[in-house]
Amino acid sequence: MSTEKISLQEFVNHVKDNVDFDNEDSIRSVEPYFRKLNNNKHLLPEAICEELSQSFDDFQPENTYQASGYILYKDENFIVRAVCWLPLSKRKFLDPEVDRGASFIFGSS
Repeated sequence: MSTEKISLQEFVNHVKDNVDFDNEDSIRSVEPYFRKLNNNKHLLPEAICEELSQSFDDFQPENTYQASGYILYKDENFIVRAVCWLPLSKRKFLDPEVDRGASFIFGSS
C-alpha cells in the first residue's frame, strides 16, 4: 500500500480538474487520491487549528452535520468532510441522536 501523501488543496484541485460528477467511473477514480489524503495525518489537526485561529466564536458555521464531523472543503459541486469517532470502548455515553454511526453498529434505528 502506498504511503504517498497529498494536501487538501492538491486533492481539491485534482477533483475539480478531473472528475465528472455525472459519471460514476469518474467519481470512483478519486479513490487513490482519497488514500493519499488519508495518509496525510496532519491534515485534520492543521485544518481545525487554522480555522480556530481565524475565529473561535464562528467555528464551522455552515456545518449542519453531527458534532464529530468537520467540513474541510465545500463548493457548489462537492464537499470534503472528516468524521471522527472514538472507539466504542472509550466512549462515555452513546446517544443515538448524536452518534448515528455507533447506533448503526448496535443495530438501533
